[in-house]
Amino acid sequence: MRFYLAKRESTHKSIKRIFVDLINENMLLLSLEGDNVDKSIHDARKNFKKLRAVLRLVRSDLSPHFYKTHNTHFRNLSRKIAGLRDSFIIIETLEKLLSENNRKLEEYDSLISYLKNDYFETKNRILFEENSPLSVISSLQFSLNEFENMPLISDGFDTLELGIESIYSKGKYFLNTTYSIPTSEVFHEWRKNVKYLWHLLQIIQPINYRRLKKLTKDFKNLSDFIGDEHDLFELQNTLLAKNIEDLQLIQMIKAKQFSLRADAWKLGEKLYSSSAKDFVIPLKNDYMKWKNN
Repeated sequence: MRFYLAKRESTHKSIKRIFVDLINENMLLLSLEGDNVDKSIHDARKNFKKLRAVLRLVRSDLSPHFYKTHNTHFRNLSRKIAGLRDSFIIIETLEKLLSENNRKLEEYDSLISYLKNDYFETKNRILFEENSPLSVISSLQFSLNEFENMPLISDGFDTLELGIESIYSKGKYFLNTTYSIPTSEVFHEWRKNVKYLWHLLQIIQPINYRRLKKLTKDFKNLSDFIGDEHDLFELQNTLLAKNIEDLQLIQMIKAKQFSLRADAWKLGEKLYSSSAKDFVIPLKNDYMKWKNN
């Protein structure tokens, strides 16, 4: 699937193609015909984030009703399958944390077994009791029809410029907010906008592949730092909810969170050092050169 602008297409045609391809790919992924159900669910959730990022990219050309309806729709569909991936990530996060601290997994056999049982119960509920993937596929057919006849997106860079500026501004706002309110919830809001911008840069990467490949990778790394911090937050919440008390494990979680936040702040300050308008200027120049050559 080509998740990027094509030089010989109008902006509208490229954006429409991206929407339709992502929706079709999700319907295929959620048919769960492959062997790796967890990967299919994970890839489908990533596509829902991409769909919501593209909506933000062209928001200025969409009616408030169209934008809100589909943004909410994609968010709710993603939530229907979220539990399976979330329960899997808790186990993965715990095992990675123990490995980084040179702790043997055998020491936590009972906890890992407990979490795996929770994962299998969640998997059974989502896939068989609720049959959520089939339900999501049915709902996506509605979206496919809508986006095959979506509103016209203005040609050129103006609409894309407004979308990128908006997302960059929100990311910078939440970066600054993390200093005064350094909670995992605020970091998570920052990550959403970092991730949206990462996807938007993926879309426009052909306009200057060499420069944007590096910038895209930097925003991906920033998203990973904040995402790993949030996974540790969810692990700690899971332990508390299940009344599992382990002071050493909690200390390991908090120490790793502190390290990840430091990494995120360092990279974030670099990536958000410009104003939103200054960030977009070289992108607009790259776009004009790309289209005119």
